[in-house]
Amino acid sequence: MQLSRTDIQDLYERYAHVVHRRCLSILRDEEDAYDAMQEVFVRLIKHADQFRGEAQPLTWLYRTSTNLCLNRIRDRRSRARKLAEPNPAADTLPGMGAFSRIDPERRHLVASLLEKADESTRAIVLYYFVDEMTLEEVSRIVGVSVPTIRKRIRRFQRIAGKSVGRTALSACLLALVGGLEAWRVS
Repeated sequence: MQLSRTDIQDLYERYAHVVHRRCLSILRDEEDAYDAMQEVFVRLIKHADQFRGEAQPLTWLYRTSTNLCLNRIRDRRSRARKLAEPNPAADTLPGMGAFSRIDPERRHLVASLLEKADESTRAIVLYYFVDEMTLEEVSRIVGVSVPTIRKRIRRFQRIAGKSVGRTALSACLLALVGGLEAWRVS
């Protein structure tokens, strides 16, 4: 499937606000989110000839924006470690900016649990618990089957539960969802 200039312009007009909102939810900075949104569409332009049409354009844009933002956060951390400068945001993960209003112990606990997970599992957990997507929606975005999504969520819960106990894990996941929702409302 070839995307023409008009197709790309239509996609930008229809989905730029969705991509921007996704970038903002991960990066927690308006300027960074705008830059990331622009980069997503630059990538679409550069790779338009490779778009196979197997997924809906919004799915591709959503997935690309998520991966781009996660990479930016990881790159930021890497640079901060290399420069050995104190980085107050170093214990946060994508979507964790809202934790500044939550108990620091719980914030650190959830961040450390997510940091132990691989990038794909972390994205799945964030999509499922934070964005409150269905298993089917997560499956479409990540590009793996619903049973695989379910297994990764269960494995994350099992490993995290062993680390902190089931009750503490439930409280942490509720804090994750509740804290981010509180941030989105304000």
